[in-house]
Amino acid sequence: MYSVLLKEILLELEYDDETAKQDFVDYCRYEYADNIATLRTIDRFEHDYCQDRVIYWYSQPCFFFELLNRSLRSQDIEILVRMTFILRHLHKQIEHLHSITMSSRSSACFHVYRGQGMNRKEFDSKIRNKVGGLLSFNSFLSTSENATVAEIFVLRNDPDSVAVLFDIIIDGSMSRCPYAALTHNSAIADEEEILFSMHSVFRIQSIEENMNDGIWRVNLTMTHENDQQLHTLTDYIRKRIEGPTGWNRLENLLMEMGKWKMVKPLIEVSLASSLHDEDHRKQAYFHHQLGFINAMIGDYTMATRHYKESLAVRSSTDLLGLAMSHNGIGSTLEQQGHLSDAFDEYKCALSLINQLDQIDIEAISTVRNNIAGVLRHQGKLLEALHICNINYALNYPNINWKSIRINSSTQSYILKVLLFCVSIQKLIKFYFSNFRSSEIIKVCTLEGAAIGTRTIIQFEPVNFIAIMIKWQGSSLS
Repeated sequence: MYSVLLKEILLELEYDDETAKQDFVDYCRYEYADNIATLRTIDRFEHDYCQDRVIYWYSQPCFFFELLNRSLRSQDIEILVRMTFILRHLHKQIEHLHSITMSSRSSACFHVYRGQGMNRKEFDSKIRNKVGGLLSFNSFLSTSENATVAEIFVLRNDPDSVAVLFDIIIDGSMSRCPYAALTHNSAIADEEEILFSMHSVFRIQSIEENMNDGIWRVNLTMTHENDQQLHTLTDYIRKRIEGPTGWNRLENLLMEMGKWKMVKPLIEVSLASSLHDEDHRKQAYFHHQLGFINAMIGDYTMATRHYKESLAVRSSTDLLGLAMSHNGIGSTLEQQGHLSDAFDEYKCALSLINQLDQIDIEAISTVRNNIAGVLRHQGKLLEALHICNINYALNYPNINWKSIRINSSTQSYILKVLLFCVSIQKLIKFYFSNFRSSEIIKVCTLEGAAIGTRTIIQFEPVNFIAIMIKWQGSSLS
């Protein structure tokens, strides 16, 4: 999912080619400072590389190929950002050559092959046990029309690896991922290479082990299909990371992935570039983001500083923004154990949200949840429960909340909520002191409350049942 979105964003980032190229060259010289041969290749790359030569350099057995595909497979954002200009050049060249490749063939269907060694666990989980399923390659995928050439790359003698030969049937009529023949552009023309762009997806038709040479032959077909659940989730995340520029979307994606240390320098650059804007909204936004990031990596002093900077530059009419900054400050205070001060910040945030012309359900639920958290830590369980009930009502307005004390299904929800508030012992004590035991038994035995019941019983089933029986007996006597 993240690899799909990362590909989309990297291909749309705006940059100056020459500046990006020089930054990449400087980075490579630093990384390979002890390798004289590679440094010579980097010098040659600096003077020879251009967009029209990207396939030539990709097909060279040198640092370029290794660095690009390794960073794609591992999603090393730092390197990928430095190589963004190369990713775009290579993708565009493949797209350009794709139509030429298609028109030069008498048949739309043909076979290509790829040989490689795979980790045994990876082979079992992604291929051997997934016949009929989908297989995607995050990196650029090199294949050959010559099976003999492909077999050269199969690792036969590594006991920890499985020798795999992919046999891929290409059907040009249903291809969604571009591919191209590199015969006239590659540094090694006799390999009859077909190169696929990033994130090509195939369906695993069958697998078979050749008992003579120990090579597993995996038959793949091209597909325009995708996993529907994955597609739905990807669309959801795509909406969550929306932003005015590709760089903003990259920052949002990295935050979604929890890559705090990677995204921090990017947002610091964005903040620096916004300092001279007359419109302070960007500056406030970036300060807020840095507040959140620093909190996530445990630097609460810097987090509070950025949240306060965000407050200082926000417009007095930006009620929601001001509220979220106060909420951020409250969160950092709560993490440091300053519960009373955190509570005050949350109450301030809630007051600002309540002044909005139109209620923001997500914002008010977030702040109320934080208030409930402070009350929980202070031992004020009834007040915390009251906040939780209000939050649930906000998100599910069709429920009749006047019946909250007598509605069994709703009470089972409260059981679930309180599991996150107190230990099982405190939970039982709380319910015993606030509800009649017969009502508790009723909640736990109703079919509609089965989820809430199971949630509790999975913790201490024997003790829970014993106590319930005891209390039921005393209530009936």
